[in-house]
Amino acid sequence: MTYGRRDDDENLDARLTYDIGPRTRLTVSYAERLDTGDQRLVRDLSLIGVDPITGELIDLTTGLPFDPNNAPTSITDDVTRSKTFRAVLTATRGRNSFSLNAIYRKQEDEDSLADSDDEEGFAFSGSWSRRLNRRTNFSFRGSFENTKFILDGREDKEYLVSTSIGYNIFRNVNTFARYVYRRQDSTLDSEEFTENRISFGLRRTF
Repeated sequence: MTYGRRDDDENLDARLTYDIGPRTRLTVSYAERLDTGDQRLVRDLSLIGVDPITGELIDLTTGLPFDPNNAPTSITDDVTRSKTFRAVLTATRGRNSFSLNAIYRKQEDEDSLADSDDEEGFAFSGSWSRRLNRRTNFSFRGSFENTKFILDGREDKEYLVSTSIGYNIFRNVNTFARYVYRRQDSTLDSEEFTENRISFGLRRTF
């Protein structure tokens, strides 16, 4: 944990990891940041890794499948001050892996005199993956996000369900198929949408 004064304001960064059991871990963190849009993007990209079993992209801080929209606030090109609280619970039982993730973020625009770009949001997600056999893996994920835009009172609610199956063809060749259902409800009609996506991929490492 670090506490002090930074960027003309009091600042706290803290992280706690607790092993509830040999195969169950709880991680809780709180962070305050003053960033440009480029700095946030570079930091997020540096936290992307590859699951050695499934070959899928994962978030290295949580071990969860990588989601480019992993926070309930948007990326803007302004300087913003963000406060983020996150809790992650992971567990492994035999060939099954489980995870629960909760996040709250408040983001304030530092460039504008008005709070036109201020946002506040929270999200919950959960995932389950199972190794079906030596070569095949199955995973399922669901999430809910709620984002409020302070000035105009707009509120977005996003629901996501995805399932995928991966197959290890050779030691360094993986293939996968994935289905994603995503829906956003909003108090602004033009921001509502429904998406159904099916994707296939092949990954080769050298």
